[in-house]
Formats: sequence, C-alpha cells, structure tokens
Amino acid sequence: MMSFVLGTSVALESCKGKKTANTTEQSKPDETTTVQVSDDQTLRSSVNDVVKEYNGVTAEVDNGIVTLKGTIQKDNLQNLIMKIQELKPKKVENKLVIK
Repeated sequence: MMSFVLGTSVALESCKGKKTANTTEQSKPDETTTVQVSDDQTLRSSVNDVVKEYNGVTAEVDNGIVTLKGTIQKDNLQNLIMKIQELKPKKVENKLVIK
C-alpha cells in the first residue's frame, strides 16, 4: 500500500514576545443616542386609536407599559403587536387570548 504526503506551506507565528490585547475595555454609550419613549397621555391616545380596529381587544397604559387584554384572531395578533410597538412604549404585555 502506498501513501502519498502532499506538502502544504503553513505559516505559524509564535506568540512569544507579542503584547496581549486588553479585551476588558468598555466603550462609553454615545451620549447623542437616546431611546424615545412616549409619555402616558400621548401613548394612551395612540394605543386607543390602534386597538379600536380590533374587536374584543382592550388596552391599558401605565408608566409607559401597554397591557393588551381580551381576545383576538391569530391572524391579527402580529399586526396589532407591530402597530403598538411602533408607538414606542417601554414594554408591551400581551395578555390576549388567541381564538
């Protein structure tokens, strides 16, 4: 049985004498970037405009958190959640029952 060894050139560099990188540095957050959150009154009005398109769904707004309650068709759920999130609440709590 014959075996062939094909030579390939591999360059190996020694780690000896190289400086280690400091990987624990943390960058400071960009002070010009802020998260926009709607205030409750504006949010409540906008949420109510969206929710009225969906029979059986109600919403409460408290401290920037939108809580959805009631029943909804499965086909409508994703669209409703997207519309609510576009209003920039702090959080959306989904307590809807899917039909």
